[in-house]
Amino acid sequence: MNIFPKSEYKILKLIYENPSIGLSELIKKAKVSAGTAKKRLDYLLSYGIIGEKKVVGGRRILMKNFYPDFSSEEGKNVFSLIESEKKQEFFKKNKNLIGPFKQLLKNVDKIEPKECRERVEKYFSLKAMVSGYEKAYKKVLAKQE
Repeated sequence: MNIFPKSEYKILKLIYENPSIGLSELIKKAKVSAGTAKKRLDYLLSYGIIGEKKVVGGRRILMKNFYPDFSSEEGKNVFSLIESEKKQEFFKKNKNLIGPFKQLLKNVDKIEPKECRERVEKYFSLKAMVSGYEKAYKKVLAKQE
């Protein structure tokens, strides 16, 4: 269910996943010609879907970097579609996770923030992490003796 031309979708997805991606890297990873990239990028820039940062040296443009433009409604809408398609792709590849994910969503309102924070603090505090790593290192060292 892709609503964008294939080359445009590749470009949008790469920009979304790699904000500030350079032009040459974008062309290489999207596997499109420089002409196609220019055409698609000019279109996306003209509608405010993406932004462009030019690195200038003297009078020459040394590099162009592109990023999602979330300040425009068009940018927000387009990249929310990209995110939605990424989720669909994920669940197509990981069908076994659909059931557990639906169950999680059903129970999300039952999570107590205070209990969740206490658990994180208990198991992931600096003291707990250092203690866990020390135990792991001692175990490794004991096996080497």
